[in-house]
Amino acid sequence: MFNIRTTKQAVRYLALMTLLASPLAAEEAELGKGLTSYEREGEERHAIGSRPMTLIAEAKMNQARLNEFIENQGDQTPTDEQNNPVTDEPNNNPTHEEATRDLNKPILYAGAIHYLYAYAWDFSWIELEDGTVWDVRWEDRNKITGWLLMSDNLYVTQGGWFSKNYYKIVNQSRGIEIEVDLKATPIVGGSFTRTVIYVDYKNGLITLNDGTIWNVLSNDNYLLSTGPWCVNDIVVVGLNSDWYSGSYPFILINGIVGKHHYVRIRQY
Repeated sequence: MFNIRTTKQAVRYLALMTLLASPLAAEEAELGKGLTSYEREGEERHAIGSRPMTLIAEAKMNQARLNEFIENQGDQTPTDEQNNPVTDEPNNNPTHEEATRDLNKPILYAGAIHYLYAYAWDFSWIELEDGTVWDVRWEDRNKITGWLLMSDNLYVTQGGWFSKNYYKIVNQSRGIEIEVDLKATPIVGGSFTRTVIYVDYKNGLITLNDGTIWNVLSNDNYLLSTGPWCVNDIVVVGLNSDWYSGSYPFILINGIVGKHHYVRIRQY
């Protein structure tokens, strides 16, 4: 008979029993289920941080985000949008509505909706339909049991300021979120892969291979040149849950520059 002696053993035992009892584990022989590796023959990915920012540029980015967080803390004054029309320049005093996006609202750009394509046998990582692979925080791995492959609506957004992870993946279909970090970039030439085909550094515009054009938040425009962002960069479209989300509701994650490198955007 199995003897549970420690809390850690108990947690591992319960996790294992949950895994074995789940419908996902029962069908692990199917494509994408219960894998030991996400690498498949014939698929190509760019290494994360293969064209990194300089240390000075990265320090500037981190300081700018910290300053933005400090400056905007506590501003929760509601404001009529008609009296504060959206412009190309960020609002220096965003309202609480502007700063906090309702992530349960419908997503208006299909490229920001993602689907679970595969997962590790121990749920330590998951792969989305575009080929991105995400390390899942240990405490959140049990939340993935029951997620349906290529069915549940998922989206990627920023992690909290005090989180150990850079991003979150939210299962909008089930009302569940997990904290993650980018482990592998999208598949080169994949059917669901978004690729940069044009960058206007001066005006802060990015064009993707699906024909969409995106306006970058002025606060983030410098990242295009300090990255730098280039044609043929492969990106991930997510939702902005940070400041200016009311007028710039999306983010573009460029893992080639770094695992936590993104800009806030809106459709042009």
